[in-house]
Amino acid sequence: MNSDDTYSTSGDALPHCDEIFKRYWDRWYDDEDRKAKTYTATRPDLVQLKDEPTTLSALSRLSPEYREKVLKQIERMFQAAQGDWPSYLQVAGPPTLEWIKSFDAYYDPQHIQALLNRSDPEQDGNDYMIVCIEFSVVLGTLLRHREASLAWVPEWPYWESYLWHPASSTQVHVFSWAVKKLSSYGWDDGFAEKIEVCVQMLRDRA
Repeated sequence: MNSDDTYSTSGDALPHCDEIFKRYWDRWYDDEDRKAKTYTATRPDLVQLKDEPTTLSALSRLSPEYREKVLKQIERMFQAAQGDWPSYLQVAGPPTLEWIKSFDAYYDPQHIQALLNRSDPEQDGNDYMIVCIEFSVVLGTLLRHREASLAWVPEWPYWESYLWHPASSTQVHVFSWAVKKLSSYGWDDGFAEKIEVCVQMLRDRA
């Protein structure tokens, strides 16, 4: 899935995360999705709801049947990442923060630009989409390992699913984290450290 394209680019030369969102993801939303959206492109990393704490079923727009289907798709993408990442990253065994560090190191501006160049936005399941979704579900899974009270809130499109921290009434939008990583906005953020900072913030808010 990944190639060793050899040319240089800087972080400043990469597109912004919101430009990438509109290029690769916006076409997959229907009018109802767009009406429900309260953002222009990528979401904030964390969104703390002002209302009283709520339930997972109240948070998701999906029926119980479709919530179950989305959770199974998230698990399939997590399994796909475990098959794909060792083919181009120095990782082995079950995913850990070392997997995130390896992903961070690999996807520098050069490799992000190469990924964009070979990914046709009109093609369903292009490399950019797959890499982005796999990164988001690995992030989400490792966050849940660090903070057991976090739970997936299934949404549609399924990559819009996010984590919910009930004690602090906070949404964690890991898909937006992934889009930001693979853009000029956040390619050098250090997402292993970001996981640890996020967990501490959630605990401080609770």
